Amino acid sequence: MEGLFLKGFRRCIFWGALIILLLASPSFSQAPLEKNGPLLIQKIEVTETDKGSRVMIEGSRPFEYSAFTLENPLRVVVDLPQAELGKVGGPIEVQNGIINVIRSTQVEGAQKVGARVEIGLEKNLEYNLTSEGNLLYVDLARPVVPLPPKTEEEVAAAEQPAKEEVVAPEQPLKGAKVLKDLEISAKADWVKVGIKGDGLMPDYKSFQMAKPSRLVVDLPKMTSAYPKKTIDVGSQLLKKIRIGQHPNKLRLVFTFPGA
Repeated sequence: MEGLFLKGFRRCIFWGALIILLLASPSFSQAPLEKNGPLLIQKIEVTETDKGSRVMIEGSRPFEYSAFTLENPLRVVVDLPQAELGKVGGPIEVQNGIINVIRSTQVEGAQKVGARVEIGLEKNLEYNLTSEGNLLYVDLARPVVPLPPKTEEEVAAAEQPAKEEVVAPEQPLKGAKVLKDLEISAKADWVKVGIKGDGLMPDYKSFQMAKPSRLVVDLPKMTSAYPKKTIDVGSQLLKKIRIGQHPNKLRLVFTFPGA
């Protein structure tokens, strides 16, 4: 009888200890990560390429952007709507002959919330923007170095009559089908908008409208590959640009602050 009592007592102790151990064991399950968290700009860095310099802007997820150039001082401005600078802060001194300094600021106001990256330039040069996932690349072409003056021997050789060569007829330029980029340059008393396509721009139609004051430009048989439908220019001469797709044309609407 006593032996049965001891066996039952040991069994109770064993199962009680096992339950306590299971309750005390830590859980390794984790809550699922948010897929649509805040957009953070995590890194800005400069690398050298065979053609010039490349500025990489990395975000926590894919993001929209727009870019234009400003003067005094000369710079490329990249606007990142709804983005936060995160750990990125302070100017980045480059001084490589193409870029002098990169400044990033947080833009907050009644109509604008986002981040702005300004790439200071030593000279006016061409730039190109490409995006891959969470990365935005700003490629800046190295300025062309002027050739040294020709020697007398080179001038004499150039004056010799050249041999006739059979020149193939030039191929006709392909008409543009896609809007690829809008390049905006602004000063205090003027604004210039460059419309870039994938070929020769077609004959356009334009007309003015009032209330509000705006200019409408229609590009027949074209579509848009530009990442945004509305560009806030913020100039005292040009307020914004809207891009609209219609069945047989692409329409650009330039809205002005006043008449």
